[in-house]
Amino acid sequence: MTDSAEDSCMDWQPSAYSTASNANASPRKARVLHGLRFPSLYAAIIAAGSLDVWLTGILLAFGGQEANPLADAVLQAFGFTGMVIFKYLVVGLVILACEFVADHDERKARNLTIALIAIHAAPLPWSAGLLAFAV
Repeated sequence: MTDSAEDSCMDWQPSAYSTASNANASPRKARVLHGLRFPSLYAAIIAAGSLDVWLTGILLAFGGQEANPLADAVLQAFGFTGMVIFKYLVVGLVILACEFVADHDERKARNLTIALIAIHAAPLPWSAGLLAFAV
């Protein structure tokens, strides 16, 4: 990379891409331009989902079974890879739902996102406990 290219990268300012200059921008357009509303909370949902997939994989290797009946049906029909894809699709749909609610009421969407983190994280202590007895 040349010095001039580095300088141009260093001159980037987020405000240059802001929709503040466009007073008529819709909230949906502003969201697309600025990204997700609750990225840290969404990262927590993704982390909880990832831990769930990881612990489920380990428990399945020790002869356990998937406790979620829908995920278990996907597991039986499409194997472990299918179940992983299914679980991440659910996480993605949850994030999209939170963004949709935020279009109408951001406070309710934030509360919903926090509740969904708790729901996604709830099975983790159980799975970890089962794993402790399996080893």
